[in-house]
Amino acid sequence: MLGDLQAGFRELVSTAIASALRDVGMQLRYRELPAANALAALRSELAEERWAATRRLADLGEKAAVPRLIALLEDAEALEIGVLAGALGRLGDGQAVAPLMAHIESVPTEVGVLIVDALAALDTPEARNALRRILDTHPLEGVRAAAKEHVGTR
Repeated sequence: MLGDLQAGFRELVSTAIASALRDVGMQLRYRELPAANALAALRSELAEERWAATRRLADLGEKAAVPRLIALLEDAEALEIGVLAGALGRLGDGQAVAPLMAHIESVPTEVGVLIVDALAALDTPEARNALRRILDTHPLEGVRAAAKEHVGTR
């Protein structure tokens, strides 16, 4: 049993390290990528490539990416939701409010806080209402606390 546990742990650590290295490599590769190439990369099978493309598009202020980024939220896991939330917040398009809210209760605290920050960055009436709902009803204290910080400043 100990051997199985050790093998599982080794596999987990190995996978995490490989993903982290791919993520850094992709970010370096995408640092100067034109918007058209980054938009195309949102269709990649590699999550780390999608993350790098997402970050690049946010850096460029590429609002044309918003519908595709919202579509990516649908099947995303928590880490990717966090990356997408950050980019959507930076791009400032209010159509992201409802899709972000669709995930707010299914993610861990850290990602919930990223969603709250994105909603605050959007700064639309819908986003402000969403922040108040989070403050009043979200089950995780850390997420409610993040919403309180933003609601208190408006």
